[in-house]
Amino acid sequence: MQATQTGFGRVFINTPGVNNIFKLHNFMKLGPLDRTESQVEKIYSYNSKNEKINVAIVQTDESEITSSLSGDLPLSKRSVLETLRNKLFNIQIHYGNCSSPTDFYTFESAMILKDVTLLSYNLSELNAIVPSQRAVVTESANLSIGNYYRITYPKFTNIFTISGSSLLNGVVYIERSDCDESISNDVNLIGLLDKLGNTAFVYSLDNGKNWVESGTSGVPHEGLPEEAKIIYANSRVYWSKINGGIARLYSFEASRILNGDTISESELYRTTIGGIKGLTKTSRYIYGVGGTSDGLILKVDLTNEKVEIIEENTVFTTVGLTAIDVLDDNFFVVGGLSGVYGIYHNGVLSSYVIDYPGATAETVQSIKVFDQNNWLIGTDFSVFRTSNRGNTWQKLIQDGTYNNLTFYDNLYGYNVSSDAIYLTLDGGYSWKKVSSNISATVCSAFLSPEDHNQLYICYSEEIKKTI
Repeated sequence: MQATQTGFGRVFINTPGVNNIFKLHNFMKLGPLDRTESQVEKIYSYNSKNEKINVAIVQTDESEITSSLSGDLPLSKRSVLETLRNKLFNIQIHYGNCSSPTDFYTFESAMILKDVTLLSYNLSELNAIVPSQRAVVTESANLSIGNYYRITYPKFTNIFTISGSSLLNGVVYIERSDCDESISNDVNLIGLLDKLGNTAFVYSLDNGKNWVESGTSGVPHEGLPEEAKIIYANSRVYWSKINGGIARLYSFEASRILNGDTISESELYRTTIGGIKGLTKTSRYIYGVGGTSDGLILKVDLTNEKVEIIEENTVFTTVGLTAIDVLDDNFFVVGGLSGVYGIYHNGVLSSYVIDYPGATAETVQSIKVFDQNNWLIGTDFSVFRTSNRGNTWQKLIQDGTYNNLTFYDNLYGYNVSSDAIYLTLDGGYSWKKVSSNISATVCSAFLSPEDHNQLYICYSEEIKKTI
């Protein structure tokens, strides 16, 4: 099945062993991206009457994506493709006008090819169009591709502005597969609203074109904006807030909010050690962190909503926790005040401090864990990166406050701060400012799970998305 065909573009290659650094290779044409579907094979046996019967159907192999690259190569230049036989690498082809071909972040659209292997590589004979022209060779490569996707350069539009004295605390994306078809077949969004101290919701059934406010919930929020968080999982919305000095975690069916039903809060957990300031999820659990001067880590089983406390003032005894990202249920990283972070691995939790000048004056706002060694940490002033499980750190961005990280995969993602929006295509080793912000407080930012070009950003007074 032919998926797409593109023209000539600037080809950047990520050479194995050089982190995620992409270097310009050549101007080349990407051939059709062909997907060979999985082969199905019937398994036969014989019954007691010696009759041949079908007993199983199995897939003999996984689907494979193949394509090709071709372009002219100067005589004096050796192709990096020649060195990549039997290696796994990544390729990006960038399209659009640019003043400097080597500029990685000047493009109108880009094809991202991941987990690429070289099937064959060929060089043609020398050729030149006119006698005065220096001769070139034509190089071509056939590729096997693990995955691919296309992104466009981001532009932003406002889709919701708060009115009156209300404040937004966050917004979540409700996947269409979890919605009643009678509600909407478009993109559904739910925002958490602090309305004069009361918790309410706003929702959109048409990707932000129109919004409806639901009724307020029973217990008003009396804490700071960052102590009211919202997340969506397993067809339910989970949110936190503080009332009477008690932090609480609730859940409610997302479809009932989208139907405009009266909100009936189901309280899952309460604590007096401080607000719940970070929520994330895996396929099995919701994870939360919080605390003011003591650390709190909890997880909620999505099958029965039972709450388990992982940490409560035992490892983190002097600082509260503010952010978490989970690689899997056996490994996650948390962060908090004074540059403190922690690693949870196979049931063991340990605390550390970001070893970088000035980091102890910063509060962790968001975390992205790519694997057990490679993470990004966004603080209230900076973005840091480690490639060795926190032994050493690099400061990559120092601009604005409330740095919020969101990624589609281990290459493509954004950092949204109070002053700017940054794009990365190499896993956070380099960043490009793509927009300046005018809103002071960033509540949340995420890429759509169903459209990787769609970035949503919730500020305290408005919601933006890419167009």
